[in-house]
Amino acid sequence: MALNQQIIKNIAPNSILYTAANGVEAVSICQENKVDLILMDIQMPEMNGIEATKVIRLLNNFQETPIIAVTAGNVKGEKEKCLDAGLNDFLAKPIREKDIFDVLEKWLDFSQYEKIETNDFGNHLDLSMINNYTKEDESFRKTFIEIIINELEKSILEFETYSNKQNLEGLNQLGHKVKGTAKTAGLTILADLTEQIEKSTSINYLQENQLIIKVKTEIELVINYLKNI
Repeated sequence: MALNQQIIKNIAPNSILYTAANGVEAVSICQENKVDLILMDIQMPEMNGIEATKVIRLLNNFQETPIIAVTAGNVKGEKEKCLDAGLNDFLAKPIREKDIFDVLEKWLDFSQYEKIETNDFGNHLDLSMINNYTKEDESFRKTFIEIIINELEKSILEFETYSNKQNLEGLNQLGHKVKGTAKTAGLTILADLTEQIEKSTSINYLQENQLIIKVKTEIELVINYLKNI
């Protein structure tokens, strides 16, 4: 859910987010905190999302709290099963920023949130770089962004493969390649992370600093941004 958290923080930077690794933790968080809306992953260990929802609905002040199912969405009848169990709405993975924004707008008084401009991506994405390359050619801009997205999507699998094989040379080379793509597209944070991988001299350093995990999370985030600009 790390990517979803990043998306929500982009939409509503003043929001307070609680995360649960399983349904038991989700119930515990609701017992201890006031919650305005819940994104409930249906496939959770120990207690799944539907079971957790039924327990949460029995808590004081949670009968009307919006609970939104988050699922892979590939099981026939799953949406109906979720709604019958007391969930209010349904999001199928992969989730786009627009999907989350629409849910927040539908189920919350969204005027209370400080929505940042959709072109304000901080250091994740500098749109001026893409604009400099594509000028006012919308067709070229679309093609340019598609190429960047394809390159980044391929790199996720490559990072996983080299990491699983503990292939430092492969990771160094891939870090160099993706750094070039990131700099071209104005992906500042990704460029910095991949440069660290490029220059790393040990697998242990990469693991201790969770650089592969950070890079994969950042790639997923910027791909989502690129698909929504």
